[in-house]
Amino acid sequence: MKKIFLLLFTVFFISTLSAQDNNAWLQTRVLKVDPADVEKFESAVAKKTQMYNSKEGTPRWITFRILTGQNANQYLRVQYITSPEELDNVDTVGNAYWQKTAGQYHTSENGRLWQRSNNTTYIPQENNRVNLRRIIYYKYKDSHENDFWRFRWRVKNAMEESGYGSMMSVFNCQSGCNGNVVQVRFHHDGWAGQASDYGEPLQKMVEKYNELYGEDAYEQDSDKMDESLLPEGRIIRHHEFAPELSSPRKNNNKKKKKKMKNYIIVLLALISYSVSAQNVARVYNQNVERGKAGDVVNLFNNFFDVEYKSGGVMLQSVSFRNDITHRIVFYGDPSNWGPVEDRPDGAWDNFLGQLYSLTHPNPQDNAMLSILSWSSGDDNDEYNTGKIWDIKVDNPAKMKAAFDELTEKNQDILDGRSVGLIQYDAGGPDGATHSIILYGKSMNDITLKEREIRSAKQFSEYLSKRGNVEYVKTYIINVVSRF
Repeated sequence: MKKIFLLLFTVFFISTLSAQDNNAWLQTRVLKVDPADVEKFESAVAKKTQMYNSKEGTPRWITFRILTGQNANQYLRVQYITSPEELDNVDTVGNAYWQKTAGQYHTSENGRLWQRSNNTTYIPQENNRVNLRRIIYYKYKDSHENDFWRFRWRVKNAMEESGYGSMMSVFNCQSGCNGNVVQVRFHHDGWAGQASDYGEPLQKMVEKYNELYGEDAYEQDSDKMDESLLPEGRIIRHHEFAPELSSPRKNNNKKKKKKMKNYIIVLLALISYSVSAQNVARVYNQNVERGKAGDVVNLFNNFFDVEYKSGGVMLQSVSFRNDITHRIVFYGDPSNWGPVEDRPDGAWDNFLGQLYSLTHPNPQDNAMLSILSWSSGDDNDEYNTGKIWDIKVDNPAKMKAAFDELTEKNQDILDGRSVGLIQYDAGGPDGATHSIILYGKSMNDITLKEREIRSAKQFSEYLSKRGNVEYVKTYIINVVSRF
């Protein structure tokens, strides 16, 4: 059991490597350059990018040459960010240099802001930077949103299961577009690479799609997606990546190896105090449409009222978090996970389809957790309200030791209420590494207990022993249903 847990913990922890850039945004604009000025423009862009956008911590800019369409032979300049708040940090010096040099050779059009859809983006394990992008711009109807996104989600899953070799990134337009505009970017190693990717790898992906979702499912779902589009709702373009006009890749292979080594060192330190944490949890945040909460509860109860091998599943309402009204929490022993009886084929997809029709737009900050410490209290049905503190912890070992000591000394104060220390293995909100949760009868009950704990002598000892901790955000959850 211990070996199994260590293996699963390692997989969960190292999976955070691929989650570092989950919050990906693109700010794009088309740059139109007179053919007579191309050489001077490219020289100026290359110099500016080298001077102001080539080092760690500086704005990342990527440039593409547009190969097809009405803007053929022009340029797409892309700023890569992890949140829109980064746009508040204006690089006044770099921008002034751009205007003085490259700015005189171009005009700018079609400024847009895009957010990556992580649930439908596929990134292979070997993700080398290649030079050709085949981009499909879609525009879908509000009434057929589920058909559009079901196909995109299933394609991503089929790519994963078939081991598809090239990247597919999906971005929603968040500003600058009219209607529901999505771009799907296929990454190819030149035109020959595109031809190769659409040969045997594509055929294997389609076969896997039909294996996962039923005979002829790919054709049927593709037809439904086509029906979801508005007239002229599919436009195909090709762009060529210009490395000499772009920031260096943030995570090249050398950096990945170094980061992997650092993560393994940290992992070994974490294992020393984590092997006793047998349970993990996965959190899927939802934004339930107004007036649909009752329908979501009924859907949840009808689907999840089954026997589980370990742990279970909860539906919680969420307060004081923007764009999150509810969340579904799965928890249990990772070596003994899931329902006792397998569900029928298509049952999960049917559930998701119904859930998506009641929730919109759903946030992208789902999370994977390890339960490091848990005082289960009396398991009183009255204690269904929880307060969560998302935090950044400098020294996890000190934090856990101090938390365990505080919990043990405060059992009389807790009086049967549950309290836990959670570690984010992937998807910590706004960079949080851990969270603390305290359950009670109500928000007022939790507030009173929190004041009582903070006024006790052992709390000051806890503060001195836990190391540096930064509070990220605080919010309230209520257990609506649990199985």
